[in-house]
Amino acid sequence: MMYPKPRKPIRGTDACRVHMSLVAELGCAVCGARPVEVHHVICGRFSGTRASDFDTIPLCLRHHRHGMLAIHSGKESWVKRYGTDTDFLPIVAQQLLQRFGYVAPDRE
Repeated sequence: MMYPKPRKPIRGTDACRVHMSLVAELGCAVCGARPVEVHHVICGRFSGTRASDFDTIPLCLRHHRHGMLAIHSGKESWVKRYGTDTDFLPIVAQQLLQRFGYVAPDRE
């Protein structure tokens, strides 16, 4: 059985910068705290290639990279506690639509 080739990640475009700046305006996807960092999702990826700039969620420092609850301190424990980071993508998309009237460009 052949699987479709994964889409090449889109990074660094003007549209990407707009998207990530709006994601940065949201509260942490886990706890709602601010400030946040824009996290490129890592669950479900099996290569060293960073996800697209459109596949990002806002995470506070505590849930992103500082301390025992941070996804970059232990992805497996983070997933057990909160689910995969990719599970938050549709939630973030809904927040972007509700707060800013923004819909990410079609990437197909």
